[in-house]
Amino acid sequence: MDLPQNMSYDNLSNSPEQMMNESHIQDQQKNDLQNYVKEWLKYDDEIKTLQDAIKERKKQKNEIGKVLISFMDRENIPHFNLSDGKLIFAKSEHTQPVNIKFLKETLSDAPSLNQEQYQNLLSFIESKRGKKITTRLKRTHKHDK
Repeated sequence: MDLPQNMSYDNLSNSPEQMMNESHIQDQQKNDLQNYVKEWLKYDDEIKTLQDAIKERKKQKNEIGKVLISFMDRENIPHFNLSDGKLIFAKSEHTQPVNIKFLKETLSDAPSLNQEQYQNLLSFIESKRGKKITTRLKRTHKHDK
């Protein structure tokens, strides 16, 4: 949904006729903005409600999943056949992510680095990390006291 074309103040002039029209445009813009805010808040509320419902269902799914995993592991059942496929029991191994905490812990144990080299290396790595700036709308709620 795009904002209306009349949302820009670039084409304003000073003639009385246009000033009257500008007042109407500003009133229309205010009404449009109020409607956009109301619509945004409505969607925000709907999304919050749906996310809460999803969160509850995921919690229940995870609890049931723990029971199924325990049973399948204990009874050595590799999968359950379903009408549209299979429910497979699988184990996988993952390596620890390489993050700043991991680097600090690992490099501090490196016997070939003295303290200055260690600090220089950490500073160099941290300076090379990319940064991303994002913009968004954030809604806050008043807390009842």
